[in-house]
Amino acid sequence: MDLVIFEEKIKYDRLVKVFINLVPLIFVSLFIIFYIDLKIKDLLPGQAFRTENDFYLFSFIMALVAFIYYLFLPKSVLLTREELVIKFPAFSWKIPFNQIKAVREKRGIIYRLAFKWYTSKKNAILIERKRRAGIVICVENAPRFIEVATSLLEEWRRYHPTE
Repeated sequence: MDLVIFEEKIKYDRLVKVFINLVPLIFVSLFIIFYIDLKIKDLLPGQAFRTENDFYLFSFIMALVAFIYYLFLPKSVLLTREELVIKFPAFSWKIPFNQIKAVREKRGIIYRLAFKWYTSKKNAILIERKRRAGIVICVENAPRFIEVATSLLEEWRRYHPTE
């Protein structure tokens, strides 16, 4: 990866953080309730699982869903001289400047086809891409990010006029 020129963290509103943390909490609560129902006494009417293996399979699937859910939450956005990089816990999504049409403030909720991570009511930015779906993310300081991204994009276009 190139030298990082600018990095901005993704902004998560308080309500979004509560929801994000609620999913694993619900899964853990279900695990405890079903475990008590299976091992100790009947809490739930009827039989929740036919066998102990069904319970363990269900628990594994719940844990896998929670883990995958966590992997697709963006953590930060980086700007280099050649590309914009969205960092996730397990991977990075690199978007070269030759695919980006513009980086601007996102107003309103509706936008045609786009990958959307609305994690805040404010500070949403739209990364318009050429012949591809746009990307909407919320950063801590949107005006500063847009300013730096636009200047880097213009500088890149000056040195790569054919693309």
